[in-house]
Amino acid sequence: MDMDIHSDRALLDSIQAALGGSPDKLIFDGKFHRFKLDTSRDAGWYVGHLNNGVPTLICGDWRTGPEGPRFKFGGHSESANVAVASDQDRKRQQLERQQRATQANRAAKLATGIWEVAPRAAEHPYPDRKQIAPGNLRQLTPAVIQRQAPWFQSWCAHHDLHGALLIPMYRHKRIVDLQLINAAGNKLFLPKGDHTGAFMVLGKPSPDQPLIIATGFATCASLRECTGSAVVCAFSDGNLEPVVAAFRNTYPGTPITIAADNDLHSDPAKINSGVRYSTFAARKHNCSLAVPHLDGLKWV
Repeated sequence: MDMDIHSDRALLDSIQAALGGSPDKLIFDGKFHRFKLDTSRDAGWYVGHLNNGVPTLICGDWRTGPEGPRFKFGGHSESANVAVASDQDRKRQQLERQQRATQANRAAKLATGIWEVAPRAAEHPYPDRKQIAPGNLRQLTPAVIQRQAPWFQSWCAHHDLHGALLIPMYRHKRIVDLQLINAAGNKLFLPKGDHTGAFMVLGKPSPDQPLIIATGFATCASLRECTGSAVVCAFSDGNLEPVVAAFRNTYPGTPITIAADNDLHSDPAKINSGVRYSTFAARKHNCSLAVPHLDGLKWV
């Protein structure tokens, strides 16, 4: 099939209405294409075809996962598009996006409010076990919890978060969420928060100095102490790629190393997500990859 660049305004408008964003142009070559949605530069995707000269495409948002909604559009370039997804579906998706944005803003406001009044963490079992210093982290004391809404107090009691360690998550120089680690080491984020691409930096990155990006805070704190380099905490495997993308964009010539978690499993059905996600991000954004070898065991 010959590649065709198609500028059908109706199709682009339909993608915009369905997903809240659209590509600059449409390429009908049967291949997978990505485009910017919200703050994520490649969250949107589409595949376009020309069937007997008639353009059709399927599009979606990768952040909703494989079971998320997909939209199919088709029509001649000179006509209004014919959407398989109904107007009701598009309106429902738009409403859901607005609701998620509202909830995320509330979570960000809660995170900022808690962080501003929480005291510095003096002692906590988690950093003690990991043999790291809590640094500038803060603690969710009973006094801080009592200042919050009843639902938050109940949520903290249910998850045993009294005295939890607080780690701020930044995006665009603004706290958008918190990671909370209780005495048992269980990690949670605030309900309804959106921390895609959010991170915490240990040290001060510089364009002419190496930069390390890893996931867990304890790993990052250890790397910072051992290497002296600036270290970026991405908090989870799934959040690694957008964080790496942001720092590669800011520091295009800086040597960046991704320190992968080597998540070995005895169950062969489980994948080594730490290595998989880190390898993908390293290849995509021209980074070095460091993987710990554990007792000579293989990682896959």
